Amino acid sequence: MKTSIIALLFNLLLIASANANHFQETILSFQTNFDENYEVEFRGMEINGKDNGVNFIETIDRDGSFEYMPKLTKPAFFNVYFRKKGSKQRFVTRLTIFVKPGMKLKIPFVYTEEEEGEGIIELNVENVNSAGNKVMLLYSIWSDQRMKTLWFNKPESHEIMPAVEKFYTKSEGLINKYNAQNEHVLNYMHIWSYNLYLSYLYRMIGKSSRQSIDLIKKPSAYLDNELALSFYRTTTNMLNYINRTIPRDEGQSWSEHMEAKINFLNRNFTNQSLRDEVIAGLIGRFTNSYTNNNSFKKDFKRLNELASSIGNAEKRSEVLNKFSNLKYTMKGANLPDITLKDIQGNPVKLHRFKGKYIYIDLWASWCGPCIKEIPSLNKLKEYFEDDNIAFLSISIDENVKDWHEKVEELNLKGKQFHMGKSKLPTILNINAIPHFVLYSPEGKLINYKASRPSNPKTRKTLKNLLTK
Repeated sequence: MKTSIIALLFNLLLIASANANHFQETILSFQTNFDENYEVEFRGMEINGKDNGVNFIETIDRDGSFEYMPKLTKPAFFNVYFRKKGSKQRFVTRLTIFVKPGMKLKIPFVYTEEEEGEGIIELNVENVNSAGNKVMLLYSIWSDQRMKTLWFNKPESHEIMPAVEKFYTKSEGLINKYNAQNEHVLNYMHIWSYNLYLSYLYRMIGKSSRQSIDLIKKPSAYLDNELALSFYRTTTNMLNYINRTIPRDEGQSWSEHMEAKINFLNRNFTNQSLRDEVIAGLIGRFTNSYTNNNSFKKDFKRLNELASSIGNAEKRSEVLNKFSNLKYTMKGANLPDITLKDIQGNPVKLHRFKGKYIYIDLWASWCGPCIKEIPSLNKLKEYFEDDNIAFLSISIDENVKDWHEKVEELNLKGKQFHMGKSKLPTILNINAIPHFVLYSPEGKLINYKASRPSNPKTRKTLKNLLTK
């Protein structure tokens, strides 16, 4: 009896294990005019917008065909990218599809390259056996072309509204034409098209304009859900919407204005993750434009109170730390007490260079504008070679190997460092590179946004400091 029970339990475990690992065969087949010199990349996400961990790259066959069989247990969205084999640069055009476990999807298309990395996809959707994917594929191609058209041919002011409304009406037209009914596809299409509509509307009207806008739909209709956060335009569009809807009244303090915007957000939107992102964005924009050194402690205290509306403790801490770090960006601030790594991996204290003027270049191997400044920086180093100035180039590359390779490739000399574990960009609130910072011999901040080496003003500024 005991043996039979053990055997039964063992069989049940085997069945459970088999079921847990059972995947319905899903096949995504493509036929194109690409050949073995091209690659395709699939990036997947769950229907709530969270990354599902799928990132598959495959070389296309010589005859232009490729097939992907994802092991899915639940529906997912995929973005499909293309690039030349061995290149890190994806083509601008991408395809977006919705896939259910067990789906057999066939997608034939022809790609015509117009210039390096940009082209047009022609697709015969009659051969696509899914109404939802007919809509998503056609909208992928159409929206890409529409964005190019508006980028190079900005409409006149009276034409802006109908021009940007097409992002939304085109999506609705495709949904109706192909009778797409899948709720996940409809949700995705509404968020996608509405975000494009808002994004181009605000871009073309301009930041300076505060005119009243009658929107097709209020953002709460489509953006108040988890999936919306997977679209990078959502938070920016929400911030622009709230700033236009809740303008600052005359005599209203910054904190009163921000509180009014947060209250509006909390009244009209229910998704806490969305609210967290938008409130963090409001605080982030305030931080980036903050210049009132005299009331820093008072403002930081008030910001702590406003940030309490952020439900995610980690995000709340992140935005408050960013504001707190402004103390390092104010004139006269102390040189951060951090440790860098030299090219051999040895630790080097930044304070070691006190006693000299310190001109810091924050850069990365992948940053084109940073590389462009290097010849001018080298000329500065040569000109001030015998003077009391230390020129420090500090890489913020996540991959140290990329930094090493770029230093070797460009034959960079002088004081080359990597940020190591110092989190220097976070401490200094660096939002873009190249970024240059200037300190006095006493280790006091002279200029948080020093001019670039290519700017003639830089040499003049340094010469004036040395003659003081």
